[in-house]
Amino acid sequence: MVNTNIKKRFFQYFTQGISHLKFGSLKSPWPGDKLHLSNRILLILLIGLSSYFTLDLLSPRPEKSLSVATNLVGSPAEGKEVSSNLQPYSFYAQSIGGWPLFGLRERSAPKSPEIQRPAVTLNELMANLNLMGIIGGKEPQAIIWDRKSKRTYYLKEGQFLDEIMIQDIKKGKVILKYKDETTELVL
Repeated sequence: MVNTNIKKRFFQYFTQGISHLKFGSLKSPWPGDKLHLSNRILLILLIGLSSYFTLDLLSPRPEKSLSVATNLVGSPAEGKEVSSNLQPYSFYAQSIGGWPLFGLRERSAPKSPEIQRPAVTLNELMANLNLMGIIGGKEPQAIIWDRKSKRTYYLKEGQFLDEIMIQDIKKGKVILKYKDETTELVL
């Protein structure tokens, strides 16, 4: 008799909502609201899926054997000859070794006789440079305009502009170094 009463209440809950149940002084856990039919269906679905995944997680899984794979491929014992085209690692390493992974490729210069460039002095390199300004602070920066490339560079001490190193940045001037030569670029 108790079981049928519980079943009736459960069925009544899912068909009419919890507010129609007669539990004496007990009230709905959802104040003043009835569970809509779609919410009841979703609740049942959630409980079902949760229990399924919990049981699936806790149940032991059988070990997979290679017998299925052997039956599909066949084994040499059955009279079928299995041909293997596998090569040693060195074969694959040699064939893949020249591929440029991630776009990185070593550039090799064409093998031609080396042409001696005429020696360039620092003053010749500085001919196209203008000191536009200096940004002060903990790590000062020099603002240098290159007329040849028509670009502005913001450089700190120790950085390079082509082959010229910014040796020091002082108030109103920058000291440049190229090979063993040093010179100043003034505002």
